Parts: sequence; structure tokens; C-alpha cells
Amino acid sequence: MTEDETEKLGLIYRILLRFPKLSLENFPYVLQGLFWVIILPTFLLGEFFLNFYILLALPFPLNLVVAVGVDLLFIVAMLRVMLERALNAFKMLFYPSHMDKDVTQLVQEYISLIRKKRK
Repeated sequence: MTEDETEKLGLIYRILLRFPKLSLENFPYVLQGLFWVIILPTFLLGEFFLNFYILLALPFPLNLVVAVGVDLLFIVAMLRVMLERALNAFKMLFYPSHMDKDVTQLVQEYISLIRKKRK
């Protein structure tokens, strides 16, 4: 995002954008789907058991602080990923790529490429 677009966002969104991004964009779509369907729910289940263990193993005031800290780290990371995805979807919907060519010209170029490929 450019600086102008970032400044138009609210304070909470700008703070979330300062955190490092957990990027899955370089992976194929199949691996991204596996992350959202298998890895993330498994991690959530593991976090639940970790919090349960922390609440039982540590003394009273410390266990709440540590459990809330672990949850906050996870929530901030997930909010950062979801914010980035929402901003990308917003940009794709309302700021389409700028093409200066006419549709008829693009069709003519496509037809000429097909003809060249057949020869």
C-alpha cells in the first residue's frame, strides 16, 4: 500500500499493519488451502491445550497473564493476515488494473496469436 492509502485507514488498522506479515502468497493455492483448513485449526487446538496447561501449571496471577499474552500474540497475527487479505480484496474490487487498450483490440491480438500458433 502507498503512504496515502495507509494514512486513510484507521489507527487500529495502521497499528496492525506495522506487525510482520505471515505471507502465504508465494505458496501454491493448494498449500494455502491446506494451511487454512488443516494447519490453522490444528494450531488452534494446540493453543487451547497449551493455555489449559499454563492455567493449571503456573500460580494464579502469573497463569492468567501468560495465557492472555499467548492468546494476544495469536490474535494479532491472525488479525494481521485477515486485514491484509481484506485490503487486497478491496483493492481488487474497487481499483481494477488500469488497461488502456480497447476490448476489440485485445480480441484482435488474441486471434492473431492463435493464428500464429496454428501455423
